[in-house]
Amino acid sequence: MTTGADPASDRELANQIQENLDRQLPGNQLSVEVKDGIVTVVGEVASKAELQQVQSLVSATTGVQSVDIQVDVAAPASSARFLTLQLFQHQTGGFLMPNHWWQELWSTLRETIHLRRTRQRQAHTWLQRYRRKHEQSSARRDRRDPDR
Repeated sequence: MTTGADPASDRELANQIQENLDRQLPGNQLSVEVKDGIVTVVGEVASKAELQQVQSLVSATTGVQSVDIQVDVAAPASSARFLTLQLFQHQTGGFLMPNHWWQELWSTLRETIHLRRTRQRQAHTWLQRYRRKHEQSSARRDRRDPDR
């Protein structure tokens, strides 16, 4: 004795609804479950307009007896929160920012630091050479004119 639709038809209905949602609302984060013609949609959509579309898309599918929507609207990320998240994900190696601007910035900083260190080494080397030459010329001068 069965008390509803068979599991195969529930799976088919769930697949049909999921495909329809994916086609109509690309980028959604929704999952669909069906049991005895009762459809439960869980997840997150980008806007309130998409939330309204979910209800109408699911209701329009044949075989749906009732709909339970447990969908949230994603909160828009503030720029500071977004950048913090991007920075964290970049440092952990899990994410690349658009146009790789973070890598370009890091590369530029590394080059600047490298150039600065190179110039410091060059200046230090030049100063050592200058001191050595000055000491040598002073020593020669002292040898030539000991009274000085």
